[in-house]
Amino acid sequence: MEAQDGTQQQHVVLAHKLFLLTHPNVDDIEKVRLRDEVLDAVKTRDMASLYEFLAAASVLEMDTAILDSMRKRIEDELKTLDDKIADAEEHLGESEVREAHLAKSLFFIQIGDKEKALEQLKTTEGKTVAAGQKIDLVFYTLQLGFFYMDFDLVSKSIDKAKNLFEGGGDWERKNRLKVYEGLYCMSTRNFKKAASLFLDSISTFTTYEIISYDTFIFYTVLTSIISLDRVSLKQKVVDAPEILAVIGKIPHLSEFLNSLYGCHFKSFFSALSGLTEQIKLDRYLQPHFRYYMREVCTVVYSQFLESYKSVTMEAMAAAFGVSIGFIDQELSRFIATGKLHCKIDKVAGILETNRPGAKNALYQATIKQGDFLLNRIQKLSRVIDFSLSSSQGRSNRAEGYETETPSVKQAGKMAGGFRVLHLVRPFLAFLPEVQSADRKIPFREKVIYTVISLFIFLVCSQLPLYGIHSTTGADPFYWMRVILASNRGTVMELGITPIVTSGLVMQLLVGSKIIEVDNSVREDRALLNGAQKLLGILIAIGEAVAYVLSGMYGSVSQLGTGNAILIILQLFFAGIIVICLDELLQKGYGLGSGISLFIATNICENIIWKAFSPTTINSGRGAEFEGAVIALFHLLITRTDKVRALREAFYRQNLPNVTNLLATVLVFLIVIYFQGFRVVLPVRSKNARGQQGSYPIKLFYTSNMPIILQSALVSNLYFISQLLYRRYSGNFLVNLLGKWKESEYSGQSIPVGGIAYYITAPSSLADMAANPFHALFYIVFMLSACALFSKTWIEVSGSSARDVAKQLKEQQMVMPGHRESNLQKELNRYIPTAAAFGGMCIGALTVIADFMGAIGSGTGILLAENLLIRYPSNRRHKQKRGMFRA
Repeated sequence: MEAQDGTQQQHVVLAHKLFLLTHPNVDDIEKVRLRDEVLDAVKTRDMASLYEFLAAASVLEMDTAILDSMRKRIEDELKTLDDKIADAEEHLGESEVREAHLAKSLFFIQIGDKEKALEQLKTTEGKTVAAGQKIDLVFYTLQLGFFYMDFDLVSKSIDKAKNLFEGGGDWERKNRLKVYEGLYCMSTRNFKKAASLFLDSISTFTTYEIISYDTFIFYTVLTSIISLDRVSLKQKVVDAPEILAVIGKIPHLSEFLNSLYGCHFKSFFSALSGLTEQIKLDRYLQPHFRYYMREVCTVVYSQFLESYKSVTMEAMAAAFGVSIGFIDQELSRFIATGKLHCKIDKVAGILETNRPGAKNALYQATIKQGDFLLNRIQKLSRVIDFSLSSSQGRSNRAEGYETETPSVKQAGKMAGGFRVLHLVRPFLAFLPEVQSADRKIPFREKVIYTVISLFIFLVCSQLPLYGIHSTTGADPFYWMRVILASNRGTVMELGITPIVTSGLVMQLLVGSKIIEVDNSVREDRALLNGAQKLLGILIAIGEAVAYVLSGMYGSVSQLGTGNAILIILQLFFAGIIVICLDELLQKGYGLGSGISLFIATNICENIIWKAFSPTTINSGRGAEFEGAVIALFHLLITRTDKVRALREAFYRQNLPNVTNLLATVLVFLIVIYFQGFRVVLPVRSKNARGQQGSYPIKLFYTSNMPIILQSALVSNLYFISQLLYRRYSGNFLVNLLGKWKESEYSGQSIPVGGIAYYITAPSSLADMAANPFHALFYIVFMLSACALFSKTWIEVSGSSARDVAKQLKEQQMVMPGHRESNLQKELNRYIPTAAAFGGMCIGALTVIADFMGAIGSGTGILLAENLLIRYPSNRRHKQKRGMFRA
């Protein structure tokens, strides 16, 4: 099967000889000839690396003189090629430079240096403008891939060539690519697609560099026989003039094809045995020899049985020219695997066919394809989170992940015109980034990453800022530190302020459509993530400068310019660390979100400290332990009046007491109880039969967002009111906003009048009784603010009834018993109510916690608990998707 109309590349011929040289079915005399020819080819082409490999594998004998001479010639030739490249770059035009680089690429291909050849081809591509020339470079890469049987490289090169053809390309190169792709499909056992590609290329075949035309016809006939039905085989292969002109030159192939179509089964088996050796000695077909033989036998046995309702084993054996025992053994194997629809009556020696009728066969095929489609959808759902039960709390933070291809319409829409997000592109290369996990991270490893991240955060929370002058006096950000996980006077002064603020700002901009983002487009998600990160960095710099200039650490004149800059740099780099730690956990290395982890840790640390703090404080009753539990045991041990000791431990003022601790535990239990309240709406797929799901609407539909937004509003109001009161305490409007004084116990400023006072929780039940209007105003404010923020949040975060209905329609999901047009109306019955009522419930729980004196404030407890409850639920959800190891 030698080429007649063209010449194969020498390295393709060499690859075939190397395959035969290591094949067990080739006799020793032939291997001696092949060994000499391989050695001559290696020396002629100076393939030093291949020579070393073959010598190490004992295929060739090592001769250091030959190896040294090859290396010397390679070194001289490379020097010559580099000189030509340098000369072309200095004196000649771009086309000459490209030709010089191409010559170097072809030299690396000639000597068999795969890595350097690929690298030089990439360099040459950078010097190439014309699409046709770029496609030629891909063909060189494909030849390298087939030489080394690197099918990953071949697959990527084929995809690359197809993308280049979208920008233009001639028909001759497109037809050549079909042959390359067909050869790849055949080598990877996709015979049906290979047959289709080969048949399309018969009349326009010019790919002589990779296979000869005779070999091409050989592959076409073999793949078509097991892929085409009888009618198509007749039209496209048996009667094809291109095949008829060549098939007689290939031993046994004409008899193999015509005996199958003409039902001459005895001749077919004779021809098949003659082709067996050719298939075994083909480097592309040999790995699939056993599979191909099974498929061919299935085709011929099915063709024979199709004419009979029942037939004797003796008649079938005679038709094929084999023994009855052989037929019995063969058919038993194919019947057991479902390849043949018949059964054997051993007693009577009869074969009875039980193949389904045409309608029944179509039904069975449809069921089989449907099952296959459902399996594919289920596998896909594990990647893109098809389950609707987790879709209500959509995060605005972009995560890397899945390969998604937008539609042409979407791509055109998103690419056209100027968009705000495009301003972020120049900065993406400079932003710190954590690479997405390229493997499934085991649960234990995730725990380790989470613990390390938490440890770094806690260390930074205790590491004092270098260069500050003082941090004494009232803290203007005292009321904000609960939700911002910050610690005054430390490197973590800013806490998670930059990343939370940037996230909320971007969410509001996206939700209000000021910035357009298509979450189905990967670039948009990356740009949104980059914009949020860039905004967070700018906020960190701005806040660091503002802290220093405002005199929080002493006046700039006291600090000195050097110390002021150093403090700003410390706060800036701490902000970068927080952003990177959060991204590390978000991108699959840890458990959940870094923001949630740091907030919950900060609040839990506060609760544990106030429960078990060993610090002693003199409150006028002598030295007392700050921690409620330690104070309980200390009072019981040191006081003779145990009842009075218990009363003091449970109800002491200005310090954490046991009642506060029990109230904290009670609020935790109440929140856990309410977390189970939900309405589950059934949904099903319009397209995939049997694909059903559910959309749960929880009582806490917006999770902890109402309390976060309410806390942010109140904290900012406190901050502004304190700053104004310090400078303009005599102004009526400033006093209306809030009056402040320092607490004797904590040294912090507390509101004693104005709006700030009325939106602050009463300090005790006695305070409620003394000022009921204050308590009533606080209750109304908390309930209405949380309900309002909750309803507002669903509109800007994309979780309103309108947005959910749109998501369900895009996923082709409907609610049973309801029209598709009524989907939004049905969701409107539940989602706004759940948002408003859930927000009010969160506000009510916060009020109860504050009135009961729970440690850490009601806001802090609600935040911590909502975040902690999400961890086990997120883990259970990921376990269902197979993301955690047992």
